[in-house]
Amino acid sequence: MWNPSTGVHTERIDTDAGAVSALAFAPDGKSIAVGYGPNNGLQRQVKTRATLDGRQLGEYGESALDGSVVTSLGFCAGGTNLAVGYGPCGGSARVFELAHGNRVLLVDGAMTRDYVAVSPTRSHLFVADNYAALALRIFDAQSFLQITNIPSPWSGGPSNMCGMACLASSPTGTNVLIGHTDQVLRMWEWATRKVVWKANAHISTINRVAFSPDGNLVVSVSDDQTIKIWDAATGELRHTLTGHGAAVKDVGFSPSGAVIASVGGDTVRFWDPITGQQLGYFDAETKRVSAVAFSPDGAFVAYGRTDPVLVLARNPFFVPPRLSVTHAAGGNAIDLTVTNLPASGYTLESSLDLETWSDDETPLSINGTFSVPVSSDGVRRFYRIRLN
Repeated sequence: MWNPSTGVHTERIDTDAGAVSALAFAPDGKSIAVGYGPNNGLQRQVKTRATLDGRQLGEYGESALDGSVVTSLGFCAGGTNLAVGYGPCGGSARVFELAHGNRVLLVDGAMTRDYVAVSPTRSHLFVADNYAALALRIFDAQSFLQITNIPSPWSGGPSNMCGMACLASSPTGTNVLIGHTDQVLRMWEWATRKVVWKANAHISTINRVAFSPDGNLVVSVSDDQTIKIWDAATGELRHTLTGHGAAVKDVGFSPSGAVIASVGGDTVRFWDPITGQQLGYFDAETKRVSAVAFSPDGAFVAYGRTDPVLVLARNPFFVPPRLSVTHAAGGNAIDLTVTNLPASGYTLESSLDLETWSDDETPLSINGTFSVPVSSDGVRRFYRIRLN
């Protein structure tokens, strides 16, 4: 279905819904949630689809006023629940139980845009509630009971409270990065309600922010056509990237942290977050690209267009995990070195085989599982990486 050397698209899914506005892979990588804008001004929709064959697994959403879109998506509770942000008309944040479509949480945002983010540990749900109290609300992602809320900061006087345009959780869930409507990035330590740092980030709307899997970097994108990479601990600007020639609508790190994907105009562009160099791009065939997401193992990248089409493509910069072993002749100690792993979603396993180990035996690679035979006193041990 694809050409691995060129990354040609593997699946295109045409839909009668509105423009694709948000994407999120399920933790197991077997399905993807797709959020849409209004369909003829009548519906806002969320659909989950199988990633490889395009079968629709479910549909969630209610009638909405003209102009409402799905702003953000996140899987909770190991992938059994889906958090959805809506706005601006009839804005709200909602959590659906996927098996039956039941709504288990509603945060009513009235005529505002609300946004959701789930911590990578799946322990906390963060809701940017732009209505009433105008606050960041933190929920337990299992029970959906509210833990606390943090009022938004003031900007330019007591009558001008900052709204929230996007948010992302740190890998540990202890910090939340928010892009505010005053074009300022603020890193919050939510347990202490303290701003760790803030930066005058962009000169136009901040559309999306994301953490690197190791938590060392964050990235922000904006209508000002730029992508900016920041030090997550200090807020120091590392790189300002340009190339889309249009508003940049979405961004994300690959699970290994080695690649950033951004979408804007009619291209999906890939960047090295350390050097800031562009690695390559996909041409969306003159169609506007509006959302992007990597699969949990990093092998695929999905992007949504405004026509609307969902495209699932082979990630051309994916490098499979590698396991190397150093074993001193006649010794019992071994050193294992693992590279190119995603931040999560793998298990290091070992097993025993009583056959005699041969010095000329080489590492094996079978369907993404990497095995290396290691000898210690004539006992052969197999170590492997299993992608969950």
